Amino acid sequence: MRRGNVNAHIKTKTHQGNVSRRAEALEEEVRVVAEMSAQYAFRVRREFDQNGLPVYNDDFWNDDIDMEDNYQPFSAATGSGSHSDNVDADWQQTLFEKALSELCIRSGLDEPEDETVPHNPHDEFETFNDDERDEEEIAAVLRSFKASNGNWSPYGNKTLFLLDLLDNLPRLRLSSSQMRMVLWVMKETGSKDVPSLYALREVQKQLSDAVGIATREFRSSLGNIFSANDIGQLIARDYANPEIGPLLQFYPEEPSGPRSEVWHFDRLKELDPSLLTPMFVAPDGRHYYVNELAELGDGRLVIPYMWIIRGGEMCADAYYVTVQDNVRAADLRRDHPTLLKKGTFSFAESCTDFADAMPNPLRALAGGVPLYTSFINQWADDVSGNKSKQYNKHENVCFTHACVPGRLLQQEYCVHSISTSTHATALEQFEAVHEMIQFV
Repeated sequence: MRRGNVNAHIKTKTHQGNVSRRAEALEEEVRVVAEMSAQYAFRVRREFDQNGLPVYNDDFWNDDIDMEDNYQPFSAATGSGSHSDNVDADWQQTLFEKALSELCIRSGLDEPEDETVPHNPHDEFETFNDDERDEEEIAAVLRSFKASNGNWSPYGNKTLFLLDLLDNLPRLRLSSSQMRMVLWVMKETGSKDVPSLYALREVQKQLSDAVGIATREFRSSLGNIFSANDIGQLIARDYANPEIGPLLQFYPEEPSGPRSEVWHFDRLKELDPSLLTPMFVAPDGRHYYVNELAELGDGRLVIPYMWIIRGGEMCADAYYVTVQDNVRAADLRRDHPTLLKKGTFSFAESCTDFADAMPNPLRALAGGVPLYTSFINQWADDVSGNKSKQYNKHENVCFTHACVPGRLLQQEYCVHSISTSTHATALEQFEAVHEMIQFV
């Protein structure tokens, strides 16, 4: 039991009941011993050793005992008016008080204060329960949390933000008792906006419900059950990360210098264009999709089928009447919806397949929001142990975002854990990854 939990524990009905039953058992034991001793009617020397056991005089057994003088009938020895009854009562009371005192000291009941012992502030932190909740304080913290729209949104203030950050450091895990001590020190030093531990936990719970990574349960084709983090939400975190989001690369690129990234090589251009990012956002905010008709600034009509970066500029491989490479994306003037409204074109009978494929169905899926394609590098690792060095074989499945520059892929926040299991194999867990990707 933790030291801080003792005071709370000894106040519970369970502990007090156990103390009462223990005291009654001791009293009953003393009574039985007294009754047995009273039958022989000899005076007991009321001395006790350090363990509370009676100490008898060895000389007593060496003296001659006149059994006739000390003998009393049983009825007289146990009678209410006998002399031994008073002696036994005193001895019984002394033994009971000593045993009860020792029991109380061990339990923490009525322990006398020792001024020589330094004050330990941890004694003030009792077990956290519903009785410690300050409903008004919690309501105020949650109101601040919900109404926050400033620099520290959604936390409400800098203190809540830093406390949540401190409580979630991956290499320095704090227990609730340690966090309670931190909060106590902050209050004692006059820090502002210091919440209670329960209020902090409520804010963390609401944050987890709002922006936390969802965990899904899967049953493999072999019947094994395991859990996995939602891969779509993990990828979305990279988009929202201010350190990673601006560096994401969604298009193939033909650099003029050395090649070092995945998107620099021809293998990406050899993929089916439908697997690549299907759209480009122009500076005027218009969305141009592949396999849709678009008009150039000089009035010519083209159908882009792949977006690619050449010489640091976004370009498109597109169709005129014949295939035409290296059309400058900046020359695009009107997208397909605008051309449909103006009615400035018509398809020949030999080109009806193009007309039937327009507009690109992904345009409706995007709903006016930019739509990008993300590639991932996933792998499995079979681990045979854990931190305790005990054998505990399990399979881990992780991934990195392939749209992130290679120099950052080894950073801790770029390696995402999908699932782990001691019974589901890597292939079974990959089955869950495939299912999640199908419905992202």
